Amino acid sequence: MSGLLKISRGSQYALAAIARLATLKEGEVCTSAQIAAEADIPKKFTANILSLLANHNLLLVKRGKDQGYSLARPASLISVLDVIEAYGGEFDKPYCFLDSHRLCNAEDPCALHETWQAMKESVRQALANKSVADLAAEMRGRKR
Repeated sequence: MSGLLKISRGSQYALAAIARLATLKEGEVCTSAQIAAEADIPKKFTANILSLLANHNLLLVKRGKDQGYSLARPASLISVLDVIEAYGGEFDKPYCFLDSHRLCNAEDPCALHETWQAMKESVRQALANKSVADLAAEMRGRKR
């Protein structure tokens, strides 16, 4: 049951990368290597994560001499849910609350089906309401 609300390691890395980019001033860019080092992401994953976020229109890619990445829109307009779904697809944990090996559905519900559905929607809404700007500010506050 403990894994039902976990997000993937890749989603965690994507959130760390985008939170790092949220600290940039307008017009600044950050390279993949800088993001990997500063967000503590393995280098071998960083380029793929950044490419995926760019493909989902969350990041801009600057090519050429001063190459790097920046946010495609203000961090306050990108939700944590946007990032999680860009990396891992739709945020939907379909497994049953009582049996993590069983798919939970309305046709064959478990005793906690409706409660579990409400919990999942509550988590989804919380992630949608938390902006990358909020996340970056909280992460900065914890590093002090």
